[in-house]
Amino acid sequence: MPATLTRPATAGEAGTVPGMAFRCPYGSRMVPTVPVPPTVPVVQALKRKAAAVADAELGRLTSRAPGLDAAARAEIRDAVQRVVDAFLYEPINRVTSYAGSPLGETYADALRELFSLELPAFGPAGSAG
Repeated sequence: MPATLTRPATAGEAGTVPGMAFRCPYGSRMVPTVPVPPTVPVVQALKRKAAAVADAELGRLTSRAPGLDAAARAEIRDAVQRVVDAFLYEPINRVTSYAGSPLGETYADALRELFSLELPAFGPAGSAG
């Protein structure tokens, strides 16, 4: 039986990202969402942006080199993914290792600015908007 969403969490709840609490499927008690450091949305946005850039470049390659066979395309895709992973490794490692400290928030803010990351905005009731 799936968990049931019961109430939105508020942005002011200490240590949590606005989200939902869940009713346990095997009982009646409320189970809040797991607290998530504020650096997590930055890491997710950075990975999404990198994936979008890689996908766009791979799409461009497909249109410019239509004669590539499936094996060559797969090898190029893997090579691009390795480059993206290597490039993002240090920033992601640092921001996650600093999570929960003032340095983590500062580093996350710097990443957000440097990479022009768009993060979802949460209103006071925990709804995106």
